[in-house]
Amino acid sequence: MSVQVIDGHCHADLLLERDARFPGEYRKRGCGGISWSYPEGIRSWRDYPSYWGRLRDMAVRLGDHGCPFFYLVGIHPRCIPDDLTTEEGLPPDLVQAVEEHLQEPLCLGFGEIGLDTASDLEGWILRRQLDLAMRSLPETKGVGIHTPRADKDRVTRDILVLLGEYGGLKERMLIDHVTPETYPAVRAEGYHTVGMTLQPGKTSVEDLVEFIREQPDRAESIVLGSDGAREISDWFFHFLDHRETLGEEERRRLLLENAQEFWGIEG
Repeated sequence: MSVQVIDGHCHADLLLERDARFPGEYRKRGCGGISWSYPEGIRSWRDYPSYWGRLRDMAVRLGDHGCPFFYLVGIHPRCIPDDLTTEEGLPPDLVQAVEEHLQEPLCLGFGEIGLDTASDLEGWILRRQLDLAMRSLPETKGVGIHTPRADKDRVTRDILVLLGEYGGLKERMLIDHVTPETYPAVRAEGYHTVGMTLQPGKTSVEDLVEFIREQPDRAESIVLGSDGAREISDWFFHFLDHRETLGEEERRRLLLENAQEFWGIEG
């Protein structure tokens, strides 16, 4: 099946467990997606390799059933297990697992990595993953950066300062959960493509449409995602199903082409 829409950020493994509509509703709309790493309740770093293996197997299985999916690997700032501390580097077995997945064709790179509260531990984990990306990330793959709901402006600025230490990755970083309010700061730092999330507490359909209509060329720099985890994002589906919200060319950029271009997904 030729994909017509790419959900640029969701958690398909959790949707499979919690929402009976998925993946049937995605398949019906010609919608594939990118499942970002977010293992709720993880207890040890030793559980990450098998978790990423399940993401890979899920992506294969969904694709075989007409729902093209990809995945990212990484340690989400809200999923740092107690046995990862600042006392040592990332465990060699964990590093090896990341490097092996980065060679998988359905793995598009790192994500979801970033800061949530900007604690020292979160900063240390993010730096270690970016160090690994500098060494091991294939040139065709990218890095998906989490920004939080709470204290968003401050933490986003902290993230931008930290990312400034890794200029060699800048062209391949997608800063996600950007809102119309944080968009100017992210773009001012030279990040061309950003992610926006259609979900309560993030960006509404109305705010997105107003934001694009104010400056239509913004549609060329935004990858839309649902961040669906507990259930399908009704706001994302509303935008999919109501074609009158924006022009066809703008919708195609937001829902398909920007994600294809940034993540190197073939049409």
